[in-house]
Amino acid sequence: MRSIGAVSVFDFSGFDEATYNEKYPLSMWRTFVPCFNKWDESIWIELDRSAIKNSFIGGPELLERWKQRNELGEKDNADH
Repeated sequence: MRSIGAVSVFDFSGFDEATYNEKYPLSMWRTFVPCFNKWDESIWIELDRSAIKNSFIGGPELLERWKQRNELGEKDNADH
């Protein structure tokens, strides 16, 4: 794995392990939860949804926004 200078975001609200594994049998989420075995550590941050109220944009809503704005897809590689 190479570093891309980014973070991974997992939203476990309403998460059901058995249902998810059945729907996505090839998913590798367990590789990172609780910690990727080749890393010394992982840092997990739990957000207090009641404190951030309407400021939080969940994954499904974010995906829909990207689709509506036609921002979903590969970036132009001319700059890279």
